[in-house]
Amino acid sequence: PLAGATVFLVGTQYRTRTDSLGRFALTAPVEGTFGVAFSHPRLDSLGARVAPQAVTLRRGERTHAMLGLPSEERIVASLCPDGLADSERVIVGTVRDEQGGAPLPGAVVEASWASVQQIGGGLNVRPLTVRVTADSTGAYAVCNVPHGRVSIHASAGGATSRPTVLSFTTDGVWIDQQEFRSAYGQVWTALLTISR
Repeated sequence: PLAGATVFLVGTQYRTRTDSLGRFALTAPVEGTFGVAFSHPRLDSLGARVAPQAVTLRRGERTHAMLGLPSEERIVASLCPDGLADSERVIVGTVRDEQGGAPLPGAVVEASWASVQQIGGGLNVRPLTVRVTADSTGAYAVCNVPHGRVSIHASAGGATSRPTVLSFTTDGVWIDQQEFRSAYGQVWTALLTISR
């Protein structure tokens, strides 16, 4: 269940919120066919979009709509068209200005990690950096992030965010070696703020 989602009739001012069990009731004194959709900060942070579901409304009648989140597989496919290996992750998020929280379109996000390959009897370790540009809403996605330690930061207008270090394990992720999140999956979020 998705508690606290905003459910609305597309093109109208009618909206409501889901309860702790993800249920909702929306009263709208209108007739016709409308799209019913929902939004939620978690959905937005994943870069996921859910198409509205068409419903036909008639005065005095109830209509039922089942809304749901896209599967992680669909989210990954939309963010990383080339796919991910089983051991890889995608980091998604938004770059915001620290003062006021406005999104920063065009910010450059850099994720760095060490690529380790076994060659013969030894190891080849080389640093890798991936750069992506935040879109018009400040959103970004870094695909093909491996298990291990990843440093991520953003820059815009000559200013740079504080680096965030994510240490991926098989059980979850350590954030800056202070907070552990035990969660499974290939999609992880990181909000980056820049003080300018």
